[in-house]
Amino acid sequence: MVISVAPMSILSKGAGAETRVRRAGRYCITYGQPARLNAQANGFDHPHHRRHRLDRNGVLAGDSVASLSIQWGNYLWPMLVIWVLGSVIIWRLRRFHITATYVAAFIALAFLRSWITGSPWQSEIAPITGPMYQLFIFFMITDPKTTVRSRAGQCAVVLVVALVEMILRLQQSIYAPYYALFIVGPTALLIEMWLDTRRAGAAARCPGCGYTYRVSAGNELEGFAAGTAWSDIPNDWSCPDCGVRDKVDFVPMTHEPA
Repeated sequence: MVISVAPMSILSKGAGAETRVRRAGRYCITYGQPARLNAQANGFDHPHHRRHRLDRNGVLAGDSVASLSIQWGNYLWPMLVIWVLGSVIIWRLRRFHITATYVAAFIALAFLRSWITGSPWQSEIAPITGPMYQLFIFFMITDPKTTVRSRAGQCAVVLVVALVEMILRLQQSIYAPYYALFIVGPTALLIEMWLDTRRAGAAARCPGCGYTYRVSAGNELEGFAAGTAWSDIPNDWSCPDCGVRDKVDFVPMTHEPA
């Protein structure tokens, strides 16, 4: 928990738990249960109330509070373990670029939000330390069935998600990341589907192994005679080479490759 107060060091026992405040320049870092310095209970709203005061346990509280999620007990180690494991999993699935792009955008926009609202940058970055965001950045925005196909497109979409989320956060929306994803994700897929219908025609390529289905040649082994249109291929058909990608994953091509 980061509290904006004058440089100082306080040790207080309150509500059955010890809370320690350690000086760190203009900001103080507290270790212990975050509920011990509850902003609303102590009469100031996170992060915009502008008065310093003592809470009911005699601890000096600042004008803003930025805490780790209470599910972590206000400690970094559980969050770091989740981040390491999540990064390894997503890296092996070759989708780490999505997570990295979103996190970088979130942090950059957090500084912009801090400049706009006048809040400490720590309070704007703090939400990404919570369990909700671990699920969001490692699994929700990387879901293969709900993301566009191209690598550049995936990065562009999460950049837009982060931007829409920032706008919603400025409007004090609690579930800003979810709303942003629900708005941007389906919109991106609809645009991709529309572009696919315009590009569909001569061939389609598997993004996994590079196999290309050519309409002019068909695929006799798969039961498709020469001239069988891509739109006539069953939707449950899988790539004959890798067997991993389905028809929906193929990238339509307007011209047959040489």
